[in-house]
Amino acid sequence: MNHPAKNKYGFWTNDKNVADPEAWLKGAKREEGSWWGHWNNWLAGFEEAEAVEPRQAGSEQYPVREAAPGGYVLQKLPIEVSNALIPKVEKAV
Repeated sequence: MNHPAKNKYGFWTNDKNVADPEAWLKGAKREEGSWWGHWNNWLAGFEEAEAVEPRQAGSEQYPVREAAPGGYVLQKLPIEVSNALIPKVEKAV
């Protein structure tokens, strides 16, 4: 993942709502940099009253295990797997 300030990649925009992806791309314009600024400007055009409160993560049945983005994001490969997590397979007789 690259920070938007790196301006490393580009994205495509098209104001027309076209069902066919090939037709949409043919009429699209390539924009340089990150799409985050474009998306943020689009969001700013909406009334604050239209904003929806974010839902609460987790429930009694499915509790949150850890804060986002999660510990797995910080793991480096190769990941050591505990034998306790690998199910034992019995040989067929």
